[in-house]
Amino acid sequence: MNKKIKDLAIQAGFIPWEDEAWAPGDDFDWSSIYDNELEEFAKLIQTQCARIAISYMHASSFESHDNLSDYERGCDDTAALISSRINNMFR
Repeated sequence: MNKKIKDLAIQAGFIPWEDEAWAPGDDFDWSSIYDNELEEFAKLIQTQCARIAISYMHASSFESHDNLSDYERGCDDTAALISSRINNMFR
């Protein structure tokens, strides 16, 4: 399993012990619905994706946005739009 996905699964509560190898059936209640864990896992992925989009922005304020080139403003607007859509998708 991808380390980042496993770390997010641990944070969401799917895998109780970070240092132990996990295999289906190992201390995992397959009869549970895991609604809370799934919701938390989706929120964690949403946050990571939105942060990646925002990390490509050049401006840190509306004032600095005005000082950017047309290309940089376009990049910032696109990053903000992508981040917003990712956040809205998981609400």
